[in-house]
Amino acid sequence: MRLVRERRPLIHCITNYVTAENVADILLAAGASPMMADGLRDVEEAASCSDGLVLNLGTLNERRAEAVILAGKKTAARGCPVVLDPVGAGTFRFRLETALRILQEVPCTVIRGNASEIRAVTEAVCGCQRAGWESGQTAGWESELAGCRHGGCGRRIRRGKAAGSGCASHRLSDQG
Repeated sequence: MRLVRERRPLIHCITNYVTAENVADILLAAGASPMMADGLRDVEEAASCSDGLVLNLGTLNERRAEAVILAGKKTAARGCPVVLDPVGAGTFRFRLETALRILQEVPCTVIRGNASEIRAVTEAVCGCQRAGWESGQTAGWESELAGCRHGGCGRRIRRGKAAGSGCASHRLSDQG
């Protein structure tokens, strides 16, 4: 947190509009500067001056899906961290398809999600179906993920807790 306060990073957030204000407030309180830009005409420019990018698929639509890809490519090309939160990927096909497209086209630094989201993405990426994934048996899923044949891909996985607070907390996790 000391480094966040010293550096005051500009964090570009394409996030769930339901929690956007809370996310911005938490980033400000931590010492970072939030930038909420998701328009197709804005995202590449925003990504060219940010210190990191958070992609939250919570209120996804076709336009926003294109925006996250554009911003992700530009941010990653500059060597800045990209955090993916595949909200609803375990429930909605479009969100899973978008998360998989992001993972194919954007080198994400961190993937953050709840057990069902991580399960859906992991199974789709590597085709593994690990024991313990069944409904109601999510305890220890992080160790199960480590057993996946793609477990060494270099991406960090973080489990979220509460809507809104999880959206904000992972934005700070790698800032110092």
